[in-house]
Amino acid sequence: MKTKFIVMAAMAAMFSMGFTACSNNEEDVAQGIERADGIGFKVASDNSLVTRGLATSSSGIIFTDFQTWGYDAVDGGLYMGTDANVGKTVSLVSTDWTYSPTQFWPKNSLAFVAIAPAASAEIGTNTVAQAGDKVVTITSTIALDTDVEDQDDIMFAASRAADVTTPAPALGTYGPVAKGDHDGDVPLNFQHALSQIVFQGKLPDDGTVTQVEIAEIALGNIPSEGTLTFTSAGAFYGGNTTITPTASTEAVFSLNAGDLETANWGLGGALDDYNNATGNTAFTLTTSNGTKPTAKPGNAWFMLPQALTAWVPANASERKAGGMASAPASGAYLKVRATLKKDGVTLLEDTDPVYIPIDQTWERGKKYIYTIMFNGTNALQEITFSVTAEDWTPASPQPGDLSF
Repeated sequence: MKTKFIVMAAMAAMFSMGFTACSNNEEDVAQGIERADGIGFKVASDNSLVTRGLATSSSGIIFTDFQTWGYDAVDGGLYMGTDANVGKTVSLVSTDWTYSPTQFWPKNSLAFVAIAPAASAEIGTNTVAQAGDKVVTITSTIALDTDVEDQDDIMFAASRAADVTTPAPALGTYGPVAKGDHDGDVPLNFQHALSQIVFQGKLPDDGTVTQVEIAEIALGNIPSEGTLTFTSAGAFYGGNTTITPTASTEAVFSLNAGDLETANWGLGGALDDYNNATGNTAFTLTTSNGTKPTAKPGNAWFMLPQALTAWVPANASERKAGGMASAPASGAYLKVRATLKKDGVTLLEDTDPVYIPIDQTWERGKKYIYTIMFNGTNALQEITFSVTAEDWTPASPQPGDLSF
């Protein structure tokens, strides 16, 4: 939806509030300012407008605002945004993406980049720079929250010069947009900056364990800080996008049963209690985050894409329940605390954690599903896991575009 302004005095007032344009009407005309239409934004949601897995769909958008920067692609220089560090905040109001005060299309085309959420505690500084006249690069520092429930799905986008059709072109056409390209709207197709980690569980099919009560799942000795850099030229399919972890900032990411009181963690018993699950059939421990910020998420981890260096146990006993007095000092690991039972008889208490080395390579925009096998023979067999990876794919059907 575009905002129409007819009264010239009102428009002049708008420009006097920090716009990159003169308030004098004659100067506006001389500079080619198109005063009839404000710059609008829309988020791609139709299947014909999203990429093969890496980009989000509207059902996957769980932020309510984002920051954006718009640069003049002909004359150069920042047109929308306060400076190289602070962009224009655009917020979702009902079904419209809005900002204030309204900024108007110039004669020249504009190149946009954006990052969401607009004010995430996990995003430190944003620095935006223009290379030449059309390519915009944003560099953002990221420090992930080790409390999984407080993590954000950090996303980024760049303006699209041409709509993607079906079938989508090899790379899409991304870069500057002009007022007439999309009826005054700037198309932004957000992508996930991080990797998503979720967990499943299995009970053995021989009946040696019939019930498991989860107390804690944790990932440890994993870098939690890094730097995201991407350019508008290749943002659609992730080209020219890098995330560099800082190895010296390793952390432990933990999710306790007490955090899951409103999450779907359970099969009919207590929310952290899996009782008489079908043997060797996976059941969901954590789910994809799809409801933030209006409700608690599904308790998925959002992690920095990286190649993990696994913890190396000194001996086989260190991988068994109670085999470690404390967490490994170095190397990535998965920690599980659970109570295992057979027909009501306790085999293992959740006071005896199990540590498992992990050496997965996590890629940006991919979801990794870890499956924990609760073997429990004599309460001493190590907990094993398998892992699969899949793209975050758009749901079907999709809602229509959000625009104004």
